[in-house]
Amino acid sequence: MTNDLIGDHHFNHERLRPKNPDDPQAKLEEVGAAFLEWAEGKKTDWREQLDEALGLVNEHGRGVYGEMISESYADFNTAFSCRVMPVYNKEYIDFWPTTDKWLYDNVYKKGAEMEMLALFQHRGPEKVLEVLRNLTPVASPKL
Repeated sequence: MTNDLIGDHHFNHERLRPKNPDDPQAKLEEVGAAFLEWAEGKKTDWREQLDEALGLVNEHGRGVYGEMISESYADFNTAFSCRVMPVYNKEYIDFWPTTDKWLYDNVYKKGAEMEMLALFQHRGPEKVLEVLRNLTPVASPKL
């Protein structure tokens, strides 16, 4: 007898476990192409948010926001890598440098706008902008 709300699949844990792709390079190219296509569309959709975020960084210097940007990018990198290789094991560890190089060549090396889009994808533009605004130095009142 099965519970219709749960179904038989609930008891078959083997079917629920993710596995790494047989061809991780092909999976990387698929996930990467999807991200690049997404980013191209969001350059227009999120133009106002991108301009504000990049304006803050340009005005106040990357050092003010560097830790937040680095940590957020690392989170994006991990999430991206897990879409390529969902299981953290030897295969993942061996393939990680290939994924990291793809991200370096296709995101980081392409500049601040692409890097900010990566942050926006992972955390959402509203949250990224909220944190950037909170980190922005406020001018001292003149005495």
